[in-house]
Amino acid sequence: MLNLSRLVLLALGIALAAPLTALAAYPEKPVKIIVPFGAGGSSDMSARLIAKAIEKDKGVSIAVVNIAGGGTAPGNLEASKARPDGYTLLWQHKTLITAHHTGVSALNWDAFTPICNVLLFNEVLHVHKDNAAISTMPALLEKAKENPESLRFPVQIGAGAHFGALAVEKAGGVTFHIIASGGDMDRLNEQLGRRVDVVFQSIPPTLPHIEAGTIIPIAVGAEERDPKLPDVPTFRELGYDIITTFNLGLYGPKGLPEDIVRWWEEAVRQVLADTDLQAELAKQSLYPAYRESQAFAAMLQHLDKELYDLAKVGGLLPQ
Repeated sequence: MLNLSRLVLLALGIALAAPLTALAAYPEKPVKIIVPFGAGGSSDMSARLIAKAIEKDKGVSIAVVNIAGGGTAPGNLEASKARPDGYTLLWQHKTLITAHHTGVSALNWDAFTPICNVLLFNEVLHVHKDNAAISTMPALLEKAKENPESLRFPVQIGAGAHFGALAVEKAGGVTFHIIASGGDMDRLNEQLGRRVDVVFQSIPPTLPHIEAGTIIPIAVGAEERDPKLPDVPTFRELGYDIITTFNLGLYGPKGLPEDIVRWWEEAVRQVLADTDLQAELAKQSLYPAYRESQAFAAMLQHLDKELYDLAKVGGLLPQ
């Protein structure tokens, strides 16, 4: 019969070994990654490329599930309610924060466990060729100052493009005529149909029209020039402190164990080093932007304040 001391030591040994055993076995079943956007967009496409790469590298099964609509609130909520066991994760960008500050969602980034930032994509401010007279920042801002709220600027209210418009207004000391519109393709069609004057949106759907000369790019809201638009300056190059980059990252439910966080950090880091994946991502104007959990959380904290300030200036905070 085991004496009490040996029983205590045995129990302690089991307790210490349990996390290692759990980690070694993880994942034992398919992992679900919730994308709170519709199929076919940059967010959905990027999630599927990363999931496919990790499946191949780690031999795991990953299901990318779209829960679109509601300003991403339904998808965010579904992910937050999941058990913190690493089998339900969230793929999101700054709309997680903008949805909160505009009252669309009760959940902010800190309602989750930030796992890692993975990718980024950039936005470009542009006008139609028929509006060539306002195709530079000085000309655009001069026109906006001469006729406040006259330039029609379509946005998805409360989403990233709306905050991009607010950032330009704040930096330039102007006001636009903000028009409620849909996603990237909706805004692009508004531009092509000459129903609006200036548009802010992600680069991929705009690129063919820029190359054809139908649309004139003004500036890119990024730290550096986008490789797909090497001749287009950033706002900072033009003297305006405007960054509108979308950072795509993985989140888990609150309380996700640290060993699961480490598993995903390493899995993402490894696949992002693959040159074939990098080339595939670059075709879609998606670029590796890895940050481990702690650095990702610090970035989100900074972005949270920045977006809150813009929401306040724009009168978007819930009453």
